Amino acid sequence: MHLAMKSSLAYKENKLIQAFEQQIKNDCYLLFEHDERVLQLSKCKHLTSADLSKNTNMYLEDLYVVDEDFTWTYVITHESSCGPYFYRT
Repeated sequence: MHLAMKSSLAYKENKLIQAFEQQIKNDCYLLFEHDERVLQLSKCKHLTSADLSKNTNMYLEDLYVVDEDFTWTYVITHESSCGPYFYRT
């Protein structure tokens, strides 16, 4: 991959991580790709992308994080070349 393209992708990734980390996170839900259970986190206003990455098996499954009102979604994929993704309604 060309150096300028890598630099551009890293910039975009950092902006998406910042967008997630700037959200108000009172309660969040964690959903894992291959698991029917949902984990609810309360009082998680300091939750970061790094917290999520080091505490999940990112090589095997995607992780979805949504706020209690489902107004935003943050996704960390198991593919290192894809994501993260952030969307706010």
